[in-house]
Amino acid sequence: GIGYAALKATIALVLSMPLPVMEGTGPATRFAVRTNTLRRAQFLLMASRRVQAAVAYANAHGLPVFPAIQAAIVTEQRYFGLHVAMGTKRMTASAAVDGMAEMNGNLLGWNAVLDARTTYGCRAANGRNFYADDPPVVEGAPALPGAVHSLCRCWPSAAHKGAPVLPGLGRIS
Repeated sequence: GIGYAALKATIALVLSMPLPVMEGTGPATRFAVRTNTLRRAQFLLMASRRVQAAVAYANAHGLPVFPAIQAAIVTEQRYFGLHVAMGTKRMTASAAVDGMAEMNGNLLGWNAVLDARTTYGCRAANGRNFYADDPPVVEGAPALPGAVHSLCRCWPSAAHKGAPVLPGLGRIS
């Protein structure tokens, strides 16, 4: 399980960063809000487990617990910064998708920068279409152009005529 001290320290870390604005009217933004909320809960759970592991290690080796918690939280701060940055990236990408859907309809095109840094998933999605209200599964999880991974450079556009549609998990509301 997770001990009180580990949980308290991790909750303090998560609450140290205010939640970003989590609202939106378009389907892509609603998807990003739900995803960010889920990811925040996942981070809290996993960070608590990692901090608890540091406590267990300190106890097993006769080391002081408080410095072990402090050191673990310093590491978690870096992970949390990456988590927050990706949440912001998801919200920015969702706003772009919703804006494009407002102008062009629910069916949109996926575009990727094609070079040596392009990931397999982004390369495979390039030139295909997707529904704004059904984010396609790219690299193992539902994602939007620009938010597949932390270095994603994809963007949405009007639908590509005659291009296949990337599969999603089913329409969201």
